[in-house]
Amino acid sequence: MIHIDPTKSSLRQKADIAKIGRCKYLIAVLEEPSDPKNIGTVIRNVNALGVEKLYIVDSKNVIPTSWESMRNNKTLLKSSVSAIKWSFVKKFKTTAECFEHLEKNGYTSVVTSPHIKGKINVILQMGILHKINWRFGLVTKQEVSAILPSKEAQPAFK
Repeated sequence: MIHIDPTKSSLRQKADIAKIGRCKYLIAVLEEPSDPKNIGTVIRNVNALGVEKLYIVDSKNVIPTSWESMRNNKTLLKSSVSAIKWSFVKKFKTTAECFEHLEKNGYTSVVTSPHIKGKINVILQMGILHKINWRFGLVTKQEVSAILPSKEAQPAFK
């Protein structure tokens, strides 16, 4: 049974109920976004899917650095339909820095891209989730370019 605190606002009560369904061991990573409106949309969708955190690799400073500044940014507030207020978003300058942080905290990075041809698609539940202890960061990139391979990125499975 869920206890709802009647002293909280109705919006805070809804956020508290939604928090119960969030997955603590799934982090979405957005690499090099170019449009703050699209970032807000990603925040809204990540929140709706129950992902607890969004990490953004932003070397071009498209979004503010601090979470507080992001929460008060009018573009992010409007395009995320206020989901930025209760969604945890962390910014990194480089992909390597983000991957190091994920690895240090026991996450395995899983990368998806529609641009790699000749690779076998594997359904997450069938391919890797049982092998990685249920903690992983899902990395996506803007629609127009593929995620670039790096020395830091190693395949979670073969």
